[in-house]
Amino acid sequence: MIITPITKEYYENFDLTVLNEKLNFLVKKLSMLKSEKAKKINYTELYATYLQLVEIFCINTFAVSDNDLLTNIFLSNGEIREKIQARFNEESNDGKDFITYLLTNFVFANKDDKKDRTLQKSAYKHMIKESIDDYTKDKDFLNSYKHGFRVLSGEKNSLSIGMTGSSVMTKIQDYSASVLYYKKDRGSIWKCTVSFNWERVYVKALILINMLENMKKVYLNTGKKINFQYITFEDEEKISSKYGCFRICSPVGQ
Repeated sequence: MIITPITKEYYENFDLTVLNEKLNFLVKKLSMLKSEKAKKINYTELYATYLQLVEIFCINTFAVSDNDLLTNIFLSNGEIREKIQARFNEESNDGKDFITYLLTNFVFANKDDKKDRTLQKSAYKHMIKESIDDYTKDKDFLNSYKHGFRVLSGEKNSLSIGMTGSSVMTKIQDYSASVLYYKKDRGSIWKCTVSFNWERVYVKALILINMLENMKKVYLNTGKKINFQYITFEDEEKISSKYGCFRICSPVGQ
């Protein structure tokens, strides 16, 4: 991106400390609290903060890749959604997708690093894809949170399936948290539930913050060697076990 006075000032003051500390505070509480009643009041704040972070991430990746900060930071809600769906599904000129472009330039860009990062790159890419998918599907939750606080915290639950006519149900996924929100669509009011694992949401949020911090370093770099940082997954099996969200919406009376 071409450095101008306003873009330089923007990135010099670009600080994710507040969001990072809020996420850490919420996750610490969720880790320490024992009762579900005490835990669930934090689910709404955690998921809303996470989706807000995804939005910030997307806007700034557009600014850097387009070499245009001002146009992108003033995108409307509808324009943000459309651009996310287009950009993260398109291929770049060299045949690589947008997430690969971001990883290559803002995380795994240290030419002196000889360690095999194949699995780590794959994990990053998968987590970012998940985050984009979460935002695309749950943007109405974020709007409900910001406009009128039409949201509620749910409880942990599980997804089970069974054969028609049979009382036997098989549990296929556990979720440690859920949130509920109301939206208006096609003239009707809908109540929607999003079930997720807050542990995995936190990991995805950390990856987005890591990416944004690296982008800031690249933009403000004056020619010196950049110390790119990345997150190492110590327990990939545990993280993988927390994969997935389940969403359901149903109409309610006026």
